[in-house]
Amino acid sequence: MKDGIEMKHRAFVTIATRNYSHFAFALAESVQRYHPEADFFICFADAPKKDSIPESLKNNSFLASELGIEEWKRFVFQYTPFELSCALKPFAMKHLCDLGYDEIVFLDADMRVLSPLSVVFSRLETSSIVLTPHLIKPYPDDGGRPDEDAFLTAGTFNAGFIAIHRDSVSQEFLTWWMRRLRRECYVDFSGGVFVDQKWLSLVPGLFENVLVLRDPTVNTGHWTLPQFPLSFDEQGRACIDHRPISLFHFSSFNPQSPFQFDHDQDRTALRKEPVLVSLVAEYHEAISRYNTARFHELGCEYDRLIDGTVVRPEWREAIRRRHPLFVSVEDPFNVDSNPGLQMKFASIESSARKWRKDWRFKGATNLRGEKKLKKMERRIKAILHAVGLRKKAA
Repeated sequence: MKDGIEMKHRAFVTIATRNYSHFAFALAESVQRYHPEADFFICFADAPKKDSIPESLKNNSFLASELGIEEWKRFVFQYTPFELSCALKPFAMKHLCDLGYDEIVFLDADMRVLSPLSVVFSRLETSSIVLTPHLIKPYPDDGGRPDEDAFLTAGTFNAGFIAIHRDSVSQEFLTWWMRRLRRECYVDFSGGVFVDQKWLSLVPGLFENVLVLRDPTVNTGHWTLPQFPLSFDEQGRACIDHRPISLFHFSSFNPQSPFQFDHDQDRTALRKEPVLVSLVAEYHEAISRYNTARFHELGCEYDRLIDGTVVRPEWREAIRRRHPLFVSVEDPFNVDSNPGLQMKFASIESSARKWRKDWRFKGATNLRGEKKLKKMERRIKAILHAVGLRKKAA
């Protein structure tokens, strides 16, 4: 027993919108293969398609709306599906702590376990929090994409992987992270904000017993590939730095165009790397196998008002900023219970451009020098590519 809770050993958790269900199911398959001792959970940001959840996961899935987040409808409305999926991470992890698990690993849905995460769990024996950095070696100063500047903006650590041991330090961390993400989990690169991930840069300074896991085999992504060589070992396993990859992050993977996986960077050519070709092909097969219900066509429940009107970014930001016109609106999706709501939303659109720096640059027409504007727009696009951001849910 710990703090009055019966302790369980180990759990993994991911977050998915319903149109990303097949990614979450494929991830579960890989976790259960290499960690049968652990429980795997899916937190659905919106309601999944009825009867779509595999039998092995039906008892281990839950809705984000069940997590007790204050002002739930406003919390959801203020974020895009991508931002929402990021904002829910500490809440989902805290839920598993409350269920009694003492080792909890969060994984993005677009990841795949390729071998046991032994190094992670060995570190959790003595660490409260384990994070993985984007960069372990310097990039050459050659104009390639991404560059090191991109991660000054996107964040030191990749938030697709976070592991904690349930103790006072990790609980303090989750409480802090939940507080930051209640209203500050959005994308504004020019303003120096990138969802949940940018906040992790502060964690080693704010909390004790944080381990930075400098191991390229864990949370290997397109940002890792230029730093270490890829190879196959004698057993045919995919390796990086001559060691088997344990966890690969297929950031921004699109099953409709699987072999464009390398479009987020130009330092590693996918078709010239047999290891990467093999990984992408195997992952595409797994994702496709779980997409029998064509989840990718569903969209996210929170993309529209209840009357079917598509939610505009300016409306989300007005709720996030607690604009005076909307402070009394409990459910911004419900136009029936809020007469005139859409007219109010329309009234703030003309002034919304000034709310975020990204929006100012994209909509500006009176900045001095057209070249200055174009240069900034190119910079924003380069950073977006570097971190694999997409409009669809993560």
